[in-house]
Amino acid sequence: MSRQRKYISQPKHKRLSDVISQNAKINRSRSLKGLLARAESTMTLSKRLDECLPSKLQGAFTVAALDQGCLTLHCHSAAIATRFRMEQDKILTALQMRIGATRVSKFQIQIRPHSVNKQQGKTKTRQKPKTEITAGNLEERLENALERLQSRSSE
Repeated sequence: MSRQRKYISQPKHKRLSDVISQNAKINRSRSLKGLLARAESTMTLSKRLDECLPSKLQGAFTVAALDQGCLTLHCHSAAIATRFRMEQDKILTALQMRIGATRVSKFQIQIRPHSVNKQQGKTKTRQKPKTEITAGNLEERLENALERLQSRSSE
């Protein structure tokens, strides 16, 4: 007896961007509408905060929550948090001027080592100088590598 396999066609899926862009569906779903509004509000608040930060601190914080006037921020190191604390009064005043005095009255900073891209928060990054690879340079590097291998094998 031979078994015949039935192939079932896969359902056709829509791209997520197509689904989200349809305003009628969003308006019908209260939870989705509220979620998108909250995400947009958090993004706007994050941009306003970055505008108020000194250049060394810009991009080093992630807005986690705003609850009863307390803005919770995440950063990747205690050093960044300490720098922020030193400038906290100036930042709070500038932020209140941008978004309204009653929305944010204090900050809470939490250290989350992997919450922010560490390269954004660093002021100076060391990089190896890039050397151009030329035919002569490549041959020289290959010869050096072969000499090291030969010296290791003779030991």
